[in-house]
Amino acid sequence: MLGRMPRKFDRKIRRKCACGCGRIVPPTTHKTGPRRGQVMRYPRFIPGHGSRDWGRRWSKQIRLHGSPRSVPIGTSIKLDSGYVKIKVKQPNEWMYEHRFVMERKLLRKLRPGEVVHHSNGCRADNCIENLVLLTSSEHARQHHTISSWSVLHQECIICGETSRAHASRGKCTRCYQRAYVPPCRR
Repeated sequence: MLGRMPRKFDRKIRRKCACGCGRIVPPTTHKTGPRRGQVMRYPRFIPGHGSRDWGRRWSKQIRLHGSPRSVPIGTSIKLDSGYVKIKVKQPNEWMYEHRFVMERKLLRKLRPGEVVHHSNGCRADNCIENLVLLTSSEHARQHHTISSWSVLHQECIICGETSRAHASRGKCTRCYQRAYVPPCRR
């Protein structure tokens, strides 16, 4: 006879330690009882390499080589919003690049209420010729000017006027009130 047939819990999977050392992790087995010797679970770490020991290993790594997560001052990243941030100070201080460039030009920090505006509209273009320093109210006024009567309509769809402000649904304020606001009851 060649030996007994392998049973369900007899198999042993070889797994490498999750700490990155490359050694094989021994499975945890039942020590006593009818299931003695059978695999209970497959741990991720060799004893002494686990998550409790990460702090000691990380501190040693940082002392010897510096943190692998830290980036040098002056590193820039582009955000999903289109703006660019630049690292200005350790350990982890980031700043919008357009504000940083304007502060360097002015030789002072920006005051509360001061806004740096991109004149060509490109948020990633942070050359000094493209940047304009505005107050909050000037910036809002510049962004909220209406270039046409409405986004979808050039004039009121009922009376054809452009002198009155656009209210909604392609109608000027007078035509919109006539159509949607009920008359007052006396």
